[in-house]
Amino acid sequence: MPLFFTSAADGTNVVKIFREILEAALEYKMNPPDKYEAELMDLLNDVLLIKLFLMLTIYSKSFSINLKNQRIRDRINDLSSF
Repeated sequence: MPLFFTSAADGTNVVKIFREILEAALEYKMNPPDKYEAELMDLLNDVLLIKLFLMLTIYSKSFSINLKNQRIRDRINDLSSF
């Protein structure tokens, strides 16, 4: 693992470090060194996809509830204007 020098005062080289770390992580994920780690990465991908699906499902339900609540508020406002 390479050694990086950064500045805590102004953040010099911090972005460079994050880019290199992300590139190394992506390379490792796409080309794991052995079969066990490849299977582990596949399992993690499945878990992440399930979490993403659940988060999107919850978000969409939350969005529809908020939209429904907004419609109710709009109707109340329309009725109160009479």
